[in-house]
Amino acid sequence: MLVMKFGGTSMGSASRLKTIVDLIKEKRDEKPVIVVSAVSGITDALIAAAYDAVHGKVDLSAIERKHQEILEALGTDSSTLKPYLNELKAELQHIAGFARLSPQLLDNVVSFGERLSARMLSLYANSQGLATRAVDSFDVGMITDTRFGKAEVLPQSYIELNKQITAMVNEGKIPIITGYIGKSKGGQITTLGRGGSDYTASIIGAAIRASEIQIWTDVNGVMTADPRVVREAKTVPLVSFDEASELSYFGAKVLHPKTILPAMQHDISVRVLNTFDPKNPGTKIVRNIPGEKSIKAIAFKKNVTLITIKSSRMLLAHGFLHQVFKIFYEYEVSIDMIATSEVSVSLTVDKGKDLEGAINDLKQFSEVKIEQNKASICLVGEGVNANMGAVQKIFNTLSEHQIQVDMISQGASEISFGIVIDSEKTDKAVKALHKIFFEVEQ
Repeated sequence: MLVMKFGGTSMGSASRLKTIVDLIKEKRDEKPVIVVSAVSGITDALIAAAYDAVHGKVDLSAIERKHQEILEALGTDSSTLKPYLNELKAELQHIAGFARLSPQLLDNVVSFGERLSARMLSLYANSQGLATRAVDSFDVGMITDTRFGKAEVLPQSYIELNKQITAMVNEGKIPIITGYIGKSKGGQITTLGRGGSDYTASIIGAAIRASEIQIWTDVNGVMTADPRVVREAKTVPLVSFDEASELSYFGAKVLHPKTILPAMQHDISVRVLNTFDPKNPGTKIVRNIPGEKSIKAIAFKKNVTLITIKSSRMLLAHGFLHQVFKIFYEYEVSIDMIATSEVSVSLTVDKGKDLEGAINDLKQFSEVKIEQNKASICLVGEGVNANMGAVQKIFNTLSEHQIQVDMISQGASEISFGIVIDSEKTDKAVKALHKIFFEVEQ
């Protein structure tokens, strides 16, 4: 079996759905299992509708119109979507009646994006001679905890997903499964966090021991840099799981950071492909690439916060780092990069995190310096940390462009080298580094 996941832009128009159906037909002999995101823009529209409902406004017209326009352009009757739209309207009226919005209620509302898109694709695919069945992931075994908005999939999901999906395929059906959503043991709808449809695809791929997991998006695979910043960015044809994980974690937008994990654990290759350019071979992600030692790509995150913690009182004291990490854990603040010295600990976190409680606790035993509007840049490739020539090139290039480095972080895995700079200089730095590593004759 083959997993094919189609993202929001891939689902965003009638022409794109035609392409998807053609791609499914090409892979019919490989027993495809389809995973879909909501139509591009619909998740945001559903979130806005939920918050509008708190203030008494219930309006689904734009959401309904978007799906109707796509199906009408395909010559397909949209009436099958009506029960789901009615159910969504009832959810919003419920929110309006209580004038409040809990994370659980928000997950209920947002889940309709994928539920509608799965039915829409199935309707059109069936009209084109395919035997598909649209199903919600929670109806085929996607069981999660109750951390609404960022739920974790429970281990028992894998057995049930295998059983249910394999049975459908053996019946001659092509499953079209909702990404991003699940249900708790108690039957409450949950979401896996933004971008979680990729994670769904990987979990399903691992559960059914797929031959490959394909992530269909709007770029030609993993790029040497963000093509919106670097026009000369190129597709990387082959990367390792570790390299892909580092790139996604440090800001590459192609993959959800969790996507790689289930695939890696079961040694299933992941291929990133472009629905807008389906003949492009894209990027293949495999467990390892023997003998490969080169920088593959540059990833970055803008608007991160740099925190420096100094404590002469606890300098070299047993348990100092443990205490620091415990505080961030208790406040659910994820650390991106970290660097330590004899006198301080520096680390970065994403902007928008509520840091007040963590900072107050840290100040009980240390001096804390907060620097906003920073950016983290990460160069990823097997052996980058051991390549002194590459490290020297990084600093020479940044120096030539008068870009100050505020922090250096070398990954323990030896496949990433990270720096922190002022956010406003990110594009300049990425372009300069890309030129020296990927555009100049080596």
